[in-house]
Amino acid sequence: MKKFDQINVIPFIDIMLVLLAIVLMTATFIAQGKIDVNLPTSKAPATLHSEDTLKLITIDKNGAFYLKDGEIVDEKISVNELEKIVENWPENQRVTLKIDAKTPFQHFIEVQEMLKDKKFRVAVLAVPEEK
Repeated sequence: MKKFDQINVIPFIDIMLVLLAIVLMTATFIAQGKIDVNLPTSKAPATLHSEDTLKLITIDKNGAFYLKDGEIVDEKISVNELEKIVENWPENQRVTLKIDAKTPFQHFIEVQEMLKDKKFRVAVLAVPEEK
């Protein structure tokens, strides 16, 4: 059997690719829900179904808009960008709004009117779960 003068790096590359795939898959789960939003309380919290969270619009206390569209992780966007994205959604799309308790009401009205103009309906206004 012949000895090699060099190290065979192919197994190391295979291991690194597997580790890279694992890191990329878990990074999407870790990144979700990192937007600091203090939800208002409610006596009758709505229950979320999996199809309700497919289109999630979040507004933080500073009025910044974030969008979670299916598998896409939350990303900060402007109102104009949000409007362009929503135009591509199917008609009667269900949308969940997650709005900070300290957000000026005007931001809620802007999003609500835009969704109404596009014939979408707000499925749920998210509130914190009781513990």
